[in-house]
Amino acid sequence: MGKHTTAPDGGLLELALVSDGSKLCAWSLRPGSAPHAEKINGENVLPLDRSHGAIVKALKTVLNRLHADSSAPRMAHLLLNAGARHRWLAELTEGHAAEKDLLPWHMLAWEWLQVQGRFPQLPDALDEQCVRLLQEQVLPWLLAADNATERQRLKSQRESEDLNEREKLAAERQHLARENETLRAQNAAMQQMDTELLLSYLPALYEGVFSSRGISPADLALLCGHLEPANIPNPYPEPTPEAQAELQQRFRKLPPEVQQRIVAFVQPYPRVQPRPAVRRLLEELGEENASNLQGD
Repeated sequence: MGKHTTAPDGGLLELALVSDGSKLCAWSLRPGSAPHAEKINGENVLPLDRSHGAIVKALKTVLNRLHADSSAPRMAHLLLNAGARHRWLAELTEGHAAEKDLLPWHMLAWEWLQVQGRFPQLPDALDEQCVRLLQEQVLPWLLAADNATERQRLKSQRESEDLNEREKLAAERQHLARENETLRAQNAAMQQMDTELLLSYLPALYEGVFSSRGISPADLALLCGHLEPANIPNPYPEPTPEAQAELQQRFRKLPPEVQQRIVAFVQPYPRVQPRPAVRRLLEELGEENASNLQGD
C-alpha cells in the first residue's frame, strides 16, 4: 500500500467498515463532513457469502477504489458484531491478508455501542434503520472521538438543537397562556351575558317562567351576580308561538355546556314547567346535569 495521503479537499480520510456477520457496509469519513457511503461491488449493503476472506476482500476493494481516486485512508474503524469479529480474525489468521497489506485498524464491538449511554437503540442487524442510525449518529460520534474540531462542531450542533427546542417550548407556553387568557375572557363575557341569555331563552323554553310561581326579577339578578333587578314587566307577556319556535331552534344550536347552564338555572324552581315542544330535550339536559353532579 502507498503512503497515507489527504483527501482531495485537504481533510485526512478514515474508513469505517461495519458488519453484522451476514452483511457489510463501508463509509469514508472526513472531519467536518458527513459520512460518505462507499459502494462495495456496486452495493450499498453487501451480502457476505460463505467464502473465506470475504471481509478482507471487501476492505481491499474499497481501499483500491479510494487509492485510484488518490484518497488513501489513514485508519480503518471496524465495527463488528460477534459473528463478524470471528470471521475477521479467522481471515487474518488464515493468511487472507498480512498486516503490512492493511492500513492501521482497530475494532469496536457492536455490543459496546449498544450499552446504555452510547447507542442503546442500535439494532442487532444491519437493516435500513440501522444503516440510517450509523450514518446520522454513530459514525459522526466515532469521528469526533479523536477530533477536537469535530467534537466542538457536534457540541455546537447539540447546543443549537437544545436552544431551538427551548425556544419552541417557550413559544408553546406563550401560545397556551394566550389561549387561557382568551378562554378566561370568553368565560367572563359569558357570565356577563347570563342575564341576557336567560331573558331571551327562558320564556320560550318554560311556561310562566317569570310569573309569581317562577323566577322573580330579584332572584334573577342575585343568581346572575347583579345587585339591580332586571326590568321584567309583571305580568310578563308570553312570547308568540312563532317567537317560541324560533328561539327554541336557536337554543338547540347553542353549545351543550350553555344549554346545560340554562337548564340548571331553572332546576331549583320545580313549579316552572317546560313547554311541550322542548320538554324531552330539557329533561335530558337536566338528567345530564344531575349525573355530572353525582360524578363530581
